[in-house]
Amino acid sequence: MKSNRGWLLLALPIALTACGGGEGEGDTAAMSDTATAARPAESTSEGAMAAMPTTVALQAVGTSGASGQATLTPNAAQTQVQVQLTGVTPGAHPGHIHSGTCAAMGAPVHPLPDITAGADGSGTAETTLPIDATTVMDGQHLISYHGDGGAPIVCGELTAHTM
Repeated sequence: MKSNRGWLLLALPIALTACGGGEGEGDTAAMSDTATAARPAESTSEGAMAAMPTTVALQAVGTSGASGQATLTPNAAQTQVQVQLTGVTPGAHPGHIHSGTCAAMGAPVHPLPDITAGADGSGTAETTLPIDATTVMDGQHLISYHGDGGAPIVCGELTAHTM
């Protein structure tokens, strides 16, 4: 009986080491799974990459003659959107993020602030949306601003990004 206890005492440090006691020792597959599951460090690099702004060209729809650009900047679970338009008729122009593509525009999924163009036909708007940028930067959404009667005057597709 005593000899069995001795072997158990000798086996205990080996068993503890294999269960994650030392760095670089033991079952590396088990440690790798644990490290992957509890690794917030990747979110730091993803967060840095996610903070990079993306600029989308807004092209004229039909014969509107309007153009512009939208810059989306991810910020955690929010997205900052800055839009600049030129060549539009003076007055208010509502904007939205829509599902679909410019060729097949779907329903609006999030409103953007109106752009009120001055006499020179230009205007800007800026807002922070309560949505993660990856939600709309998936290749299935677009930004559109509209003229009188709701017809789109500019459109820009939000291309898919891996963030």
